[in-house]
Amino acid sequence: HRIQNPPAVPKNGKVDISVIPDKVFHAFTDDGRPHPVEFCNVTGQGGIVGGFIEILVHAGGDEEFTKRIQGYQEDIDYIPANRLYLDINKQQVLDNHYVDSKHAHRIVNKMDFNFSGKSYLGKHELMLLKLIEECEWNRPLYFAVTVDPALMQSYQRYFIHEGLVYKIAPVSRFVDTEKMYDNLCNNFRWGNIQDPNVYLDENNLRMCRTQRQMFGTLIKALCQEGNYEKAEAAIKRCEEIFPREIFPVNYIDAGLAGYQEIIEAYYTMGKTEEARALIAEAVAISEECLNWVFSQPQNKWTSGLRLANNQLYTLQDLLSKMGAKDPEIIKLYGDLFQQYARLYQAIR
Repeated sequence: HRIQNPPAVPKNGKVDISVIPDKVFHAFTDDGRPHPVEFCNVTGQGGIVGGFIEILVHAGGDEEFTKRIQGYQEDIDYIPANRLYLDINKQQVLDNHYVDSKHAHRIVNKMDFNFSGKSYLGKHELMLLKLIEECEWNRPLYFAVTVDPALMQSYQRYFIHEGLVYKIAPVSRFVDTEKMYDNLCNNFRWGNIQDPNVYLDENNLRMCRTQRQMFGTLIKALCQEGNYEKAEAAIKRCEEIFPREIFPVNYIDAGLAGYQEIIEAYYTMGKTEEARALIAEAVAISEECLNWVFSQPQNKWTSGLRLANNQLYTLQDLLSKMGAKDPEIIKLYGDLFQQYARLYQAIR
């Protein structure tokens, strides 16, 4: 199938701006003079909208009118709008199997890329826009979930979450639970991260937290669909891959990545005791960390402020979100949180 074995991105002849990666675009210095850098200015104000292909033609054009901005003497490559739109041929998207027919109702008539607040588009952004225009929904385009969110901001309304990637598609954003479940639970090879004898450095741990968070996203989406059987199976698989003996319910830098969604899923499925058990583990780890910080000599407390702040945030988040579902949580841990919060305020 073409989606699984796509051809190279074609040059379809409609718009030839293949020179964009080699063009020199311009920025403005503090004194108002343009200087050469690798991006294209966005000049649209007040929500000015431009057609996708027309704007790309303008950005890649060599005609004089594509380079003249009132008040400047030099030629400047620019985009004359801050919102770009691309009309969508729904039937083409379905015929190419870019979006499964069962999600046909999610396909939009027009993709609207909003660059308001940006004064320029970098070459990487121009190249991505060109890829979207050229692919004609014949081959998938993806962002990894680890990409800086700022780089995805203008596109994230059109994401299909399929596992460890976001697929750019002409749809209203959603989680493809069937594909994501199959990827996370069946297709991906997880190696030996659950082996206690395998050393995981900080980079490994951060990546594992990200992957655990993806399980959380899947579990939450399955519960929203009412598919509790699959949600439970995903929880079980997550526990197999990321055992709590190695990946505790609380992490210093990532809060409850993945576990918050599991706790919420247990409440949604009526498994209150299972939810409370996970909360108890998270609270115990936070309490252990906070006790360590405040057991240090007072002149060293400030060095532990970041750790204390993260653990207090974890406790506060649990009390706020889970306490609304289960008032017993407030009774069990509310006073404990207040005790440590007062200590924290005293040393800030």
